Amino acid sequence: MQGISQQQDMSLSILYNQELAYTLWKKGLYAEALQQVKEYEIPSYVIHPLEQAAGYEIMAIRADCYYRLGNEEQAFEDIVYSKQHVEPMPNSTYKNLIYHIYDAIFKKS
Repeated sequence: MQGISQQQDMSLSILYNQELAYTLWKKGLYAEALQQVKEYEIPSYVIHPLEQAAGYEIMAIRADCYYRLGNEEQAFEDIVYSKQHVEPMPNSTYKNLIYHIYDAIFKKS
């Protein structure tokens, strides 16, 4: 039996970090969540709109972490970027959360 390729391993690592960041964020552990996705970018091989929306959701979560930790400039940059990219996409739970975080951040500022 052959092992997992390097690209598959990297994909699994990205998914793990996304899920871990989401869980930490839901628990209110914003600094820890941010560490998991601080350098996150949507991989170039992700082309399906729902998978892309999941990536933008992670960026929105990162924005919320930045905002709660006092880095408003980075928070605004990430949340605006996420919202702009999901606007033309079909409705999804990912898109809903991005809009929710966007509204929460801009209502607080």
